[in-house]
Amino acid sequence: MSHKLDDLGMKGGLIVSCQAAPGAPLHGPAYMAAMARAAEMAGAVGIRADGPLDIAAIKGAVKLPVIGIYKIRLPVQHPRVYITPIFEAAAEVARLGSEIIALHVLPEYDRGCGGPQDAHPSDQAGIGCVGDGRHCDCL
Repeated sequence: MSHKLDDLGMKGGLIVSCQAAPGAPLHGPAYMAAMARAAEMAGAVGIRADGPLDIAAIKGAVKLPVIGIYKIRLPVQHPRVYITPIFEAAAEVARLGSEIIALHVLPEYDRGCGGPQDAHPSDQAGIGCVGDGRHCDCL
């Protein structure tokens, strides 16, 4: 991934996470866009954002690259796997223009480790194993 960070001008700089959980005082797209604008003004090189509404608002507010995630908790998945856990979530984050898509990958859910593969976006994206994900630009 280091070549991708270089290409985006993010290597060695500050990437600011603009996220607020439901119920938090700053939850919502307008607040996250404002936080991203403040981060850009302060010299951040990128933004990490969660969910379609926040990503769309942030992409419209700043010129910085976005690392997109989509936190979803599904009953059929391991309770620790909730960051962009399915292909459809990754596709939505990509459709919104995220330059990088973050996936939550656990070794026990990697191919060949005995975990279920049909519920993980890396499998549908053609990534053979967790290590291969470091070199994949396919999403």
